[in-house]
Amino acid sequence: MTYEKSHARYVCMLDPTNAWTVWDCEMEMPASLGGEHLIGRPKERAEAACAMLELIHQSKSACLACMAGVPS
Repeated sequence: MTYEKSHARYVCMLDPTNAWTVWDCEMEMPASLGGEHLIGRPKERAEAACAMLELIHQSKSACLACMAGVPS
């Protein structure tokens, strides 16, 4: 799946049990952090993990663009 640059790669989604999942929009599956799938989380923890993963993703994207000589 492709997505526009303006869209976040990771989003928090409320599941049917009222717990939260961090969804990886690029991989179309629950995100993982430290080898652990981010499902069934309290909202605050899911949002924190989502923000952290977005920062990591943006940092990697900027680094790759810099190495390729493409302005970010």
